[in-house]
Amino acid sequence: MSPRTGMAPERLEALTGLRFLAAFHVVLFHVSRWEHWPVPAALRHVVGSGYVAVGLFFMLSGFVLTYTQGGDGVPHMSRASFYAARFARIYPVYLLALLLSLPFALRPALAHGGAGRLLAEGLATTTLLQAWHPGLALAWNAPGWSLSVEAFFYAAFPFLAPRGVTLSVRRTLAVMVGALALLLTLPLAYALGSPEGWSARYDSEGLWLDVLRYHPLVRLPEFLLGIGLARLYAHPPLRATVTRHAGLLATTAAALILGVLALGPRIPYVLLHNGLLAPAFAVLLLALATGEGLPARLLRHPWAVRLGEASYSLYILHIPLLMVSRSVTGAVLGREVLDSPAFIAGFLLLAITTSWVSHRLVELPLNHRLRRAFAALRTRVPDTSTLS
Repeated sequence: MSPRTGMAPERLEALTGLRFLAAFHVVLFHVSRWEHWPVPAALRHVVGSGYVAVGLFFMLSGFVLTYTQGGDGVPHMSRASFYAARFARIYPVYLLALLLSLPFALRPALAHGGAGRLLAEGLATTTLLQAWHPGLALAWNAPGWSLSVEAFFYAAFPFLAPRGVTLSVRRTLAVMVGALALLLTLPLAYALGSPEGWSARYDSEGLWLDVLRYHPLVRLPEFLLGIGLARLYAHPPLRATVTRHAGLLATTAAALILGVLALGPRIPYVLLHNGLLAPAFAVLLLALATGEGLPARLLRHPWAVRLGEASYSLYILHIPLLMVSRSVTGAVLGREVLDSPAFIAGFLLLAITTSWVSHRLVELPLNHRLRRAFAALRTRVPDTSTLS
């Protein structure tokens, strides 16, 4: 509840719809060997760059958390309450995805390191620490690395965006420019300094590129950019200006994003992976947050919002679902059909349907139960720490 208005912060429904598009982009990236699709090269490049959506998620996370927890006059929340809410939000479906992935993770882990490797992967993934070790970042359920990064962001958020600390627009922009420079410095150095760095998705040492892509500290500037965006959005004059031009800003940002992605290999891979599009993402998020303009109206359509609400389940469950679908379909119909349009279309329908079922039957009920359990525990063990 806002102390100024006595009302909860306005729901940013267009951003909820955007979450579905971002998650669906990741799913398309993983569902097929996109480089062999019989479609124009520009479209293949767009589909094949679905990894950029994770950077958008990091910025969106910083924006929404700041808006709801500290950027728009929301009252104090204890750190324990905040951490409990975040755990209840992400962990139930995350654990479900790990359990579905386990049968497919056993053989590779045992083959490449035996029981010790399996134990290391299990401990890292269940505790959301896998992104801190480049060799474990993609263990078991590959998209889980981004949840490991998010867990670090959640732990740091009360200290990165404390309540009551306000900055002018100019200082906020200065902080954001610094975060963007920090975000791009290491990837640019890698791209320029490594013989294969410009286009490589894997490096010969199998270390530095994984650190750049997955390490929480390297990805922290994207989260900071989202926090800065929410601070900017809280300034009424700037918000009014963005609102007046929201449709044009969102359309221009989306066109720029698609245009850059369509260039494909001509753009340094590690820069594209790690924040080259962050300025365009920032404009898109600000414009859509207002809810004005045609792009925002489309994304806050009830069906878009419903799909967006289930987007977390879609994102974290799609790889286990894909492995199960490939195993069953390959065994029944042969592996040659796994890249066919029929299989891809069927899997996309299955993934979206399953994500909605998971959202309704797993994510929401367990979220509510865990939050009630944590609330009951806090009544017995009072906590006086706050986000401010």
